[in-house]
Amino acid sequence: MKPLTPVIQFDDVLPRQNSDIAICVIPANDIAAKQLDTTRSNILNYANSCGADYVELDGDLSPDWPMSNKYRLKQVIEKYEHTLYLDCDIVVKEDSPNVFDIFNKDKISLVDEFQILKNSYHHTLFKYFCYERFLILEDYPHLYKNNRNIQPNNGMMFFPKKFAEKYSQPEKPYYKLWCFDQDYLILNLDEDDFELVDWRYNLEFIDFEFWSKIKDAYFVHVNGCRPIHYRVDLLERIAQGNYEYFPQPEIDHQEMFRPFWRETC
Repeated sequence: MKPLTPVIQFDDVLPRQNSDIAICVIPANDIAAKQLDTTRSNILNYANSCGADYVELDGDLSPDWPMSNKYRLKQVIEKYEHTLYLDCDIVVKEDSPNVFDIFNKDKISLVDEFQILKNSYHHTLFKYFCYERFLILEDYPHLYKNNRNIQPNNGMMFFPKKFAEKYSQPEKPYYKLWCFDQDYLILNLDEDDFELVDWRYNLEFIDFEFWSKIKDAYFVHVNGCRPIHYRVDLLERIAQGNYEYFPQPEIDHQEMFRPFWRETC
């Protein structure tokens, strides 16, 4: 039997509201906090340029399964008319357009990584996420109606307030899966609930074309790069506007399945 994580009722103290839009980050542990120390300035500048509140929810409120901390985002979505969520390992470039003006205000906006996963790490990641999807559908068969060849990367999510309930934990304890929230979200969405947006708003390190695309991207997401000191070094270079190729140390790609969830979020 797969290990389960309990459903937690999060109750963060949110900062004073000064806008009807927000940008939220959730550094739930030391690794994520270290990454955010590098990316915070860029994200703050972007929030100011958009006229958005900056909401930072720190601390690990789910030590049993730290990935669950991401569901704290729902409290922010409920409070603001529109919320942009960003993982702590995303650098927002200075020339990034205002997503609150560009994205459809009536839909959830996501970037699809399905094709990237099919081509990355010799299909290892793709197979893993297929396995995740299978387990979730097995436990929640009523969601099969929304099964589709879409795998959003939840490192960047844009939510209108009306869809806050869509980003909820299940009502019962759920599997400790690496990116449970990604599959569970897309399986709970109807076709009219969301739109897929340009890869430039979530360029992922796992993309084989990462280095050829980086100069054209707006939000650069260094997910999946190891070891952690390399990830932090890479974040620093990108945050400073250095987009030149920076070789990753040799790693065993099976490392992709060791406890990365401790890097949340």
